[in-house]
Amino acid sequence: MAKILICCPYDGLAGLKKSLEKFSKRNDFIFSDRDIVAIDDNAIYVGEKAEKHDLKSFSNAFIRYPYDLIEPHTRNYTKREDTEFLKTLALLFSDIGLNNIKSAHFARNRFFSLSKAKECGLKIPRSFLLRKNDVDIALPDELISKSLGNCYFSELLPQNTDSYIRKILSREDDAGDTAYIYSPHIILSKSEIQKHIESFGSCFLQSKIEGEEYRVFIVEKEIFTYRRKAVESLDKSSAGLIFTETRLLNKYKGRFQKLRKKLNLTYLCLDVIFEKDLFVIDINPFGSFPAYNKYPRVTDALSKLLLS
Repeated sequence: MAKILICCPYDGLAGLKKSLEKFSKRNDFIFSDRDIVAIDDNAIYVGEKAEKHDLKSFSNAFIRYPYDLIEPHTRNYTKREDTEFLKTLALLFSDIGLNNIKSAHFARNRFFSLSKAKECGLKIPRSFLLRKNDVDIALPDELISKSLGNCYFSELLPQNTDSYIRKILSREDDAGDTAYIYSPHIILSKSEIQKHIESFGSCFLQSKIEGEEYRVFIVEKEIFTYRRKAVESLDKSSAGLIFTETRLLNKYKGRFQKLRKKLNLTYLCLDVIFEKDLFVIDINPFGSFPAYNKYPRVTDALSKLLLS
């Protein structure tokens, strides 16, 4: 019998729940954070009847983005407590969770995770973090700006928000959750860096890499590769995925696995660009799965791992 807990601050696990139901046996239990009505030191309580389930009775857990909101900057106490609720579950189930909360939190930082990719023999863009503009540092001519870690900015913007900040931010909707985020990829000229630092306090930059972009999913020993559809915008994160059995990335699979183990994660998602050689541009310990109705393989592999 398997007893599994899956959680997400957004509505991003519908495909995983569907997959788990497809592969689970009659006596398996699958709960989500929305089923939980109470927690104590030893158990969680679920459903209208507050049915008790000892923490030690669970076989596996997948708790996605337990740290994703920045507590001091969320709009209200309830939102902060919701985040703390997910953190609590992630910590209580850290021994069996597919991705340990501490390891995943560290991997969310771009400087840290990309440095680990470099240690594994993978190429990465040159990265810079500027807090002053008059530093004598050899910046490349073409620069991309991203958030250093979490791109969440705020749910609402005050009316007097600076026009430059409004230009940089993007209003996004994720399954009904809306917020202003730091846009994923922003082209910055060197002349804009000072204004950027004045507006945001610091500026994380990467050298621009051009080429064909792929998204790589690692589910323990399995690796799945999808090519991004061609779109005109620099940011390819919203572009659709096309499954590919390309041999182009085969020689890097050993390095991908080495990186997953170095980050101490079971599930990992990479954004890579191939330009004569492969460059890892982003690492996400909880990257969203491909659309389940079209490409179920990643989600199904994760389900089978949770149920095993």
